[in-house]
Amino acid sequence: MDNSFELKDSYLKKSEIGKYSSSDAVHESSYINHKNGKFSINLGDGFDRNLIITNEEINFMDLVKIVHKWIDEISDDLMKYYGYMK
Repeated sequence: MDNSFELKDSYLKKSEIGKYSSSDAVHESSYINHKNGKFSINLGDGFDRNLIITNEEINFMDLVKIVHKWIDEISDDLMKYYGYMK
């Protein structure tokens, strides 16, 4: 993370900008703290994966996938531990 790190201001499809209010949209936000600031990508209604182009964006999305997989595994393990899943 010593390299520069930048994300776009928006990853929404142009046709989706302004279409949803925060209460209408299904979204999931991912944040990362970096020496250049705090960055986030909102992954929900209108998210356009085709806007992920740079190595920084690709690496950020890879990190998001890894963290979400880890959280899902923890959740599954807890459900198994408490007897809600076999």
